[in-house]
Amino acid sequence: MAPLRALALLLTSCLLLAPAMAQPGPTLPPRPGTPASPAGVTAAQLQAALNERPVLRLMLLNLSLREVMRTGTVKLAPNTALKVRILLAPLSSNPTLRSDIAQQTITNLLAALSPEQRRAVESNMLSREDRARMLASQTRLAGGSPASGVQAVLYLLIPGGRSAVDRLNRQDDVNPYRFNAANTDILNSLLDLLK
Repeated sequence: MAPLRALALLLTSCLLLAPAMAQPGPTLPPRPGTPASPAGVTAAQLQAALNERPVLRLMLLNLSLREVMRTGTVKLAPNTALKVRILLAPLSSNPTLRSDIAQQTITNLLAALSPEQRRAVESNMLSREDRARMLASQTRLAGGSPASGVQAVLYLLIPGGRSAVDRLNRQDDVNPYRFNAANTDILNSLLDLLK
């Protein structure tokens, strides 16, 4: 009986490992200067997706601004903090957030920052984008993702993840700061930092 059980375990192990063994192994990391992640998403493709959806870019901008302020990388003068607070306060109360309003908020927010502060925020955003592209490629290597390359990166990049991005894809004027707890928290904590 023991040899039969051992044979059954061996066969079960082989059946479980067969799909993993059939998948191609991980590829080498890209050479320095290579624009695409292993998942095939370039920085330019991601930028184009964010430019098409200013609400997504605003969500990322607010997250990055909060993080550089939390770490002390960016310190805003009281008058600048007040300007930024005035720009962001309506996001917590308006039921909708149209793309043109999001784009105008981005423009005004970046204009309120000094060049050094803007560079720090943009650097944080780029770092997050690179990390999301790499995570998307690792997820794809580990088991595949049903989403397209750019969409998978957006799920990892945007606060609120897949549920927030998918809802914004269905209702392009919905306000993520009203329906998504992660974004509500980011905005509230950012507004607190600006006091």
